[in-house]
Amino acid sequence: MHSARLNNDLMRTAAAEVENLKAYKTKGNIIFDKVSKFIKSKSRYGISRQLIAGSTGKNTSLGHNFEPDFDVILFVRDVSHLETLKPVIEEFHNILSSFPSRSEGWTRFVMKSPSEYSIQFSVDTIIMLPTGSKQVTIDFDLLPAYDFFSNVDQQTRMALDKIRMSRDREVDNYKFSGSLSEKTVEFVNSKTDFVRRFIRLTKLWDTKLRVDRQKRDENWNISGRSSIIELIAIQAAEESGGNILVAFRKFLELMMNLNTIKINFSKHYPDKDSRMTIIDAVNPYHNYADGLKASHVIGYVARASDSLRALQHAENAGVNYDNAMKDFMAYFATA
Repeated sequence: MHSARLNNDLMRTAAAEVENLKAYKTKGNIIFDKVSKFIKSKSRYGISRQLIAGSTGKNTSLGHNFEPDFDVILFVRDVSHLETLKPVIEEFHNILSSFPSRSEGWTRFVMKSPSEYSIQFSVDTIIMLPTGSKQVTIDFDLLPAYDFFSNVDQQTRMALDKIRMSRDREVDNYKFSGSLSEKTVEFVNSKTDFVRRFIRLTKLWDTKLRVDRQKRDENWNISGRSSIIELIAIQAAEESGGNILVAFRKFLELMMNLNTIKINFSKHYPDKDSRMTIIDAVNPYHNYADGLKASHVIGYVARASDSLRALQHAENAGVNYDNAMKDFMAYFATA
């Protein structure tokens, strides 16, 4: 049995992403701060605060080699009378159209077409690593959000009340996602370092599956994919006793039974009849499983089954451990 060795190898794989991310995240923070100040100096809207959200803000994104994007939030005061934040998005987009395309902090700044909920742009820049400098491209998705209260708990309650009373919760889940982002980041960052490292390991696994599917020209665009993996990983990690091998085995078992999965970190969930439930940890009205098509479930179940067999083979490989481990690691993405 190679359980201890396999456990150590998995820990090293997850830990590598932590070191890879530091310089990348630092530079992204600096760029976002400059973008935020530029918008504040020219906008007619009052911006109360800013937040790095998404996987980067939750410290669960992959390392610089994967060039993870930055989901960033600007909270806007006194706009609750607006049905949507489209006017804010349009103004922010127009302001950033005159943002410097080059500076000492970046070599290229490129705007993209705004989406319904956000402004998107990319920045080419240099990060400093122990091995020397490296050029990277950082993609930003900037989301204006309704600012109801400065207190996070009050802000969360107000946003959830609006979703609860909505006639179209699917639309308003997205509309108020930025308003709930502080609580979402808080939830994941309240977890242990072990849990966050394990999330990164599962994202390497998920990324490899997505790449393989896309190479076969299959549609693997899943709404909320990153959050789905995070929530399933947290469930597995918290049942593992802090053992990454046990956690990953539990994660694969949950993925193998995805069509009947029940995950809910929220305090309540109004719809008890859903077959698959992967409930947003902050917004109980958002079931991420609703975004999974039958083909997605079949793909995840098959990959999890294959991965579990490879894991068991490596664990019991005897003198052939290195070869078995190589076969098992083929299920994880490498940059």
